[in-house]
Amino acid sequence: MSRPSISVFFPCYNDSRTIGDLVVEAERQLQALTDDYEIIVVNDGSSDDSAEVLRGLAGRMPRLTVITHERNRGYGGLADRMPKYAAAFMVFTMANVGLPGTSGFIGEFLTLLAAFKANTWVAILATTGIILSAAYALYLYRRIIFGALQKANLRGILDLSPREIAIMAPLVLLTIFYGFYPAPVLDVTAASVKNLVQNYQAAQQTSAASLAP
Repeated sequence: MSRPSISVFFPCYNDSRTIGDLVVEAERQLQALTDDYEIIVVNDGSSDDSAEVLRGLAGRMPRLTVITHERNRGYGGLADRMPKYAAAFMVFTMANVGLPGTSGFIGEFLTLLAAFKANTWVAILATTGIILSAAYALYLYRRIIFGALQKANLRGILDLSPREIAIMAPLVLLTIFYGFYPAPVLDVTAASVKNLVQNYQAAQQTSAASLAP
């Protein structure tokens, strides 16, 4: 059986701290899968050291191709060309910001509830972080999905194929399902979480006893 031919694409914008490890790990995984692969990184006008990092990687990784844009070209306007993708991306973005009715809300709510019981100031700081994260995610979605389609090479981009829909649809449905009924996940993790809490409490009691006069 012939091994597959794989192309991997990474966008890069001011990712000098992470893009190197990402590309190296991608090549390690690809080498385990096939001998016929390529890695393409588009440096979209980064203002940090991303260009230098990628230049160094390209010098020792012959399968790596780096495409550099002198200025950030952005995206925008994908809703016109990719409405199905835009809808799926919206669900995942809403889950990321913790919208009620999505799986992200359950995790954030339970985390903040526990944080408020432990330390109010920590919980307030965490809530501030969630608000800032939500603002950034909504800004990101608006910039990518709405507005005018300015990049000429995106005007021919295709929407999700039937195979991609078959992959994405279960993820979208589960994101919404667990937002309304998280019991299956909570039941599976309940025993492990209970054991973790008991071990933590036992360690606290042992530490307090050892410090007692």
